Amino acid sequence: TEQSETVQVAVGHVWRWHGDKERISHESTRYTGTRLNREARAFAQALMSHGIGKGDTVALMGTASCRFYAAYFSVHKFGGVTCNIHVRESPEFIASALKQVGAKAVICGEQVLETAIAGVGLLARNIPVFSLADTPHDDIAANYTEIIDRFPATEPTIEVSASDTAVIILSSGSTGAPKGIVHSNGNFMRWLRSAPTLFGPVSRHTRFLVIVATSFAAWPFSTIPVLFHGGTLVLLDGFTPETFCATVQAEKITMSGPVPTMVRMLTPEITERYDLSSFEMVLCAGEPPSEHDIERILSWANTDIRCLY
Repeated sequence: TEQSETVQVAVGHVWRWHGDKERISHESTRYTGTRLNREARAFAQALMSHGIGKGDTVALMGTASCRFYAAYFSVHKFGGVTCNIHVRESPEFIASALKQVGAKAVICGEQVLETAIAGVGLLARNIPVFSLADTPHDDIAANYTEIIDRFPATEPTIEVSASDTAVIILSSGSTGAPKGIVHSNGNFMRWLRSAPTLFGPVSRHTRFLVIVATSFAAWPFSTIPVLFHGGTLVLLDGFTPETFCATVQAEKITMSGPVPTMVRMLTPEITERYDLSSFEMVLCAGEPPSEHDIERILSWANTDIRCLY
């Protein structure tokens, strides 16, 4: 139906189907589907209490974390529109992007909180800032702890349709100012359903190592399909060859998407000290991998390789 082809409905079904399963792992924090859904609901109620509703755009800034995902999905709980902004942008860029997409609120991680506040301060109209941290701040609407403690984990009852806008992705701006690329709920759902055609089999067995920044198109279009199809996300803050290999070994990673530059940094002197044999699929994008890159990946495991553009 028109309503079922929405991120709102899809997310609700997935969390119920996999409520007790670990869905997102970040350092020592592990979220089950039930916890992710509960916190997303509370965050949705906090946003709505500030007058943010269906069709309103909410900008998010931060590195991938369990809380970032909960906040991201909270916006879709009531038919809002998400737009991620890179964490290294200036206050001037942030203000320009917020104005361009008509953002009604900003959600940000602690590391970019002051920059986000400065960007909002450049706008003609003040909009609320919500922090993913636990620390109180005079210039924010609420921090994450306050939101989870104060607001009920009640599912919003707003109806969303497939034709409603779901996601805005900012282009790289290589020909000028970044452009807001709009995706409807129906378009995003078609992507979620068809992703295994591109990525190979994705199931409850999949453990996907996330190394892409949240502001890139690859973040929603690679990580969220894994959740949708029952897999688990393992989040890595920044890339170094050692942390990549250590995480693959410890978490039994089955799939990840290192760009060829990363593959070249993963020299045999490093990779041979770790067990990377759990890999079943390696996704390459960003540039065409060389024959040597392919050979290096195959030295880790008997894995499939997909080159994406």
